[in-house]
Amino acid sequence: MKKISTIAVMMLILMLSTSLYAAQTDNAKCKEHPMFTRMPGSYIYNCDQKQFDGRDFKIVEKGKPDQLIHVEGQLWWYTYYPQSDLKSKPSELQIHRNFENAIQNLGGALIGTTNTKRQVYKLNKDGKEIWVEVWAEFTGKYGFTISRKKPWRRTWLPMLKFFPMTSGKRATPRSMESISIPESPPLNQNRPRP
Repeated sequence: MKKISTIAVMMLILMLSTSLYAAQTDNAKCKEHPMFTRMPGSYIYNCDQKQFDGRDFKIVEKGKPDQLIHVEGQLWWYTYYPQSDLKSKPSELQIHRNFENAIQNLGGALIGTTNTKRQVYKLNKDGKEIWVEVWAEFTGKYGFTISRKKPWRRTWLPMLKFFPMTSGKRATPRSMESISIPESPPLNQNRPRP
């Protein structure tokens, strides 16, 4: 009887631990972007945000590279995974159509598709030009990159030490001859080795 109750307790612990493990949660460093809501049954696997970065969108037309669009500005990217216990994972087309509808509702339009089957959209929101690149997989994984275009603005100036100007020409640093470097003592070739 004791053996049966021990086995029953072990099975209960195993079932509880797998059900707790099955519900994945968002990456702790990530917060959902306010522009888009996630697909039901998915969680944020990874994300990143940069104050200023560049992004190239390689648009293809009929299988051939058509144009390269370079956008600089603030950048966010997100990757979502479906919950492992999700019974029906969304298709690639379903994910793309949901993003397309959301972006069109914001006044945006599809610009084209990249060579890796990512869709690129452009919209203007609050007077800012925003580019969105969306990708999706048959596994239900998907992600997007948002590039809010803005001109580069110097945020800091490297600390360079300039030498004083004399007669319109930059003065040279002290000559190397005036810097005294102590000589190291000669190596004693006959010293006993440890």
